[in-house]
This record gives sequence, structure tokens and C-alpha cells, in this order.
Amino acid sequence: MIFGTAGWSAVTFPSEARIELVPMDERTASLAIKAIADYGRGRGHPAQLNPADCFSYACAKALGISLLYKGRDFAKTDLAGPA
Repeated sequence: MIFGTAGWSAVTFPSEARIELVPMDERTASLAIKAIADYGRGRGHPAQLNPADCFSYACAKALGISLLYKGRDFAKTDLAGPA
């Protein structure tokens, strides 16, 4: 398989940036579903998270970590925001 510079960067970036792929286990799925119910768009909460945001929220909750984000949506949830 031949990759151009951009293609190779896309393949190597996750390991070079020390990005960990997180599987969707049952606990994380439950947290994501709860996030949709609590913070999802159309639920009346000011955060108005989309489904991908809810998955990120669930991963952070499951792992007990903070998220790096832009905008104010996650700041309206119970996750600890950036300092």
C-alpha cells in the first residue's frame, strides 16, 4: 500500500500523539445513553450535546478524566472543565 505524506501522517498520528483508542463497553454505553437523556439536544438542558459529544462525555466519566474542548457545551455539564 502506498501512502502520500498526508496519508502516512493519518496512520502514524495516533501513536505519535499518544492517543488511546477507547472501546465502547457496556458501562460507557450506559453513560452515553444517560448523557443523551441528561444533556442531549432537544432535552431542555443548556449543554445541548450531540451524540458524539455524549460519547466523549461518557468516556471521560468512565475514565475519571477531564476533556479538552472548545465552546461552552461541556462546561454546562458535571464534568470538570479546563483550568
